[in-house]
Amino acid sequence: MKSINVFFLLISFFALNFYAEDISWNFDNDTEGWQIVDLVTFGPYSEPLGYYSLNHISTGGMPDGYIQGNDPTNNTFAFCMPDSVVENIDTFLNGNISYYLRCTHNNWTAEPYLILVCDTDDLISEFPLPTSDWQHYSIDFVRENFYLYDGGELSQSYFETLLQNVEHIFIIAEYGDGVYEVTDLDSVILSDINCGSLTAPELVISEINPVSEQITLTWNSVPAATSYKVYELASPYDSAVEVYTVSDTIFTLSFSTNFRFYYVTALCGE
Repeated sequence: MKSINVFFLLISFFALNFYAEDISWNFDNDTEGWQIVDLVTFGPYSEPLGYYSLNHISTGGMPDGYIQGNDPTNNTFAFCMPDSVVENIDTFLNGNISYYLRCTHNNWTAEPYLILVCDTDDLISEFPLPTSDWQHYSIDFVRENFYLYDGGELSQSYFETLLQNVEHIFIIAEYGDGVYEVTDLDSVILSDINCGSLTAPELVISEINPVSEQITLTWNSVPAATSYKVYELASPYDSAVEVYTVSDTIFTLSFSTNFRFYYVTALCGE
């Protein structure tokens, strides 16, 4: 029997003191406090150049009304979430933001796509480019989905600290190079994906089989969870190597002699 030395760092998220209610913007009747913000191209994004009003379109959204931003300048423009919501965004740690977006152009990938402007740094996240049809985007508020604007190391503790000091949230609307594009946004939802439970998934290793090179992970069930995401990382500070979505609270997967790190989040209503 060959000998395999494997080290595992188990990352589990602790429950918050309280859980946030879902917040949503359907834009059926008006712009609901959202604005267009003009930003310095390539950043820094903490110093907006100006704010502009949005168009409200009453039909054709997902499903009804939606908001529309017209490129105002040669800079970068974005949708700006109302600040009254942003100041409590840390209650959505391990939560989720989702929305529908479409754009008349998608020939420019120079900017990030979701920006959390914090007091000491900016959290950046990326996702696939939009198209001229409505596309649904969803991102969990977990460290592995973000990086720092200044390129520094983003530890779990620093991520949580930054999330407690968010000043603005921008959804980038600039996707066209050398053109003035029109970008639409609808059905923005901030969700607590831990479903209001006071117990987050607590990950444990139940079995390591060095012969078959498999590991079995288990965790406690979260009330109202419809599925779970298992994240596999090469190191605590890297993006996920693999992300698995499972319906049970036990999962067996293969591992190599490389070190692996794991954590689990609960999903609701998906």
